[in-house]
Amino acid sequence: MAQYEIAVTKPYLWFPVRIAAQKQYVEIFANGAKCFEFDIPVKNDDNAPDFYGCLEVAPFIGQTFLLQAPVDESWFAQIRQEDSRPDRPASPNRPLLHMTANSGWINDPNGLVYHDGTYHLFFQHNPFDVAWGNMSWGHCVSKDLMHWTQIDTALHPDSSGTMFSGSGLVDVQNALGYGQNTLAFFYTAAGGSNPWSKGTLFTQHLAVSTDEGRTLQKQGVAVPTIGPDSRDPKVFWHEVSQAYIMALWIEGNDYAILRSTDLRHWEQSQRFTMPDAWECPDLFCLPVYDAAGAAHGEKWVFWSAPGYYSVGNFDGYRYTPEESHSAYARDGVQKDELSYAAQTYSNTPGRVINIAWLRPQNRGELFTGCMGIPREFSLIKTASGTILQHKPAKEFTDLLRADISFGLAANDSRCCNAAEEPFVLDLSLNEQTSGKAEIEYNGFIISVNLGDGTVCANGRTFAFDKGAVCGAMDLQLIVDYKVVELTAANHTLYTVMENTSHQLAGNITVRTEDCAATAGLSRVAL
Repeated sequence: MAQYEIAVTKPYLWFPVRIAAQKQYVEIFANGAKCFEFDIPVKNDDNAPDFYGCLEVAPFIGQTFLLQAPVDESWFAQIRQEDSRPDRPASPNRPLLHMTANSGWINDPNGLVYHDGTYHLFFQHNPFDVAWGNMSWGHCVSKDLMHWTQIDTALHPDSSGTMFSGSGLVDVQNALGYGQNTLAFFYTAAGGSNPWSKGTLFTQHLAVSTDEGRTLQKQGVAVPTIGPDSRDPKVFWHEVSQAYIMALWIEGNDYAILRSTDLRHWEQSQRFTMPDAWECPDLFCLPVYDAAGAAHGEKWVFWSAPGYYSVGNFDGYRYTPEESHSAYARDGVQKDELSYAAQTYSNTPGRVINIAWLRPQNRGELFTGCMGIPREFSLIKTASGTILQHKPAKEFTDLLRADISFGLAANDSRCCNAAEEPFVLDLSLNEQTSGKAEIEYNGFIISVNLGDGTVCANGRTFAFDKGAVCGAMDLQLIVDYKVVELTAANHTLYTVMENTSHQLAGNITVRTEDCAATAGLSRVAL
């Protein structure tokens, strides 16, 4: 076991990372107390690292770190002290429309909250590898939901565990006593998931920020252990019952509802089972419309990580489901969908904005995964049920610039060219009951069959609800490096496909059979 001392003089330490090398357990101490620990892929040579993982150490300037790890001194010598975070590594194939971490692994979006003109997007992050591990809360900010800047990591693993998923809100009631602009965050401390927390259990913790989310101060346990792996607290204020509500995953398909009036003391009011669902609960109220846009009141939605959700009622104490659906298009084959662990924003009155983690592998890159296009939820009532509508957020559609449009007669074919930039393709079939259309582009084949009510995307066939469509049947593709997002049937059918092509330019061929159609290609003005 080697040791190495660093007198901290600058706010950032850069650690050399060698992808696919053997991971080594690195501990960092100050004044005899452990401050940090991470598993870092290490190769003991003098070659340049694949990237530098960044650790924020401004509070320790003037102190001396003792580092301990089973590595050669050559690796310690590559650690750098810097005044800023590492630059974003260049990649010709990095998604441009979808948020990615500068480097390293990301998964679940966390702590989504809007405050004082800024959207905060925290996320599960491994700053020191492109594989899962060292679960921390990375942090990005945006003024428009589309242009994101990564800033300092907000939460690092500690003696309570690694930092698993959670949520954020503005403490407008000043329940915590820090002022009405305080941001409150609830997260799972995954006890036992790192050596430092060996022997401890999962608990739900509170953190606060009084500086607009730039730094989070850990406040300790808010909810003791309920189940061995209970996690992912989603917290919001429920005006009708005058209480804060926490939705929490317990185990298997079981979830709990907890209540609090002060954000510190919580009581469980319900435990229930939601078939097919697990992890990452969310609970929100949505307006209900019919396909023509007429209002039909509102309903509550209980959401889970794989996109299974139920529609029902909530009185502040108990959630009562009435019907269940899948938010993501499924073809009956058991496989992991690319979209997972979505969460809705807090403090966006009149809007329910959702961001999902998308799971492309990004092979050969210094970053893994990305976030989905922000989408605004509502419900559409049809004869067969009340289903989610996934409209791209206005902030995205405001960036669209129409480039090419054309009409197709029945049994027609047209071709257009996409440039080397992300784009949106909209297809509208001027029928509701019969006819087909097909799109072919860079290895993707996507077809719509109005007769049997299906969309086929790269060999997977999905049924859509014809009752969600009023007038022309629609289909939309959002095409970016690494991922393609597809919606159809008034944005009620939603799926994500991995884009393994290293280019966006290419021919787009649209064909019709027994129905006319119109198509439009839009650039995204980033």
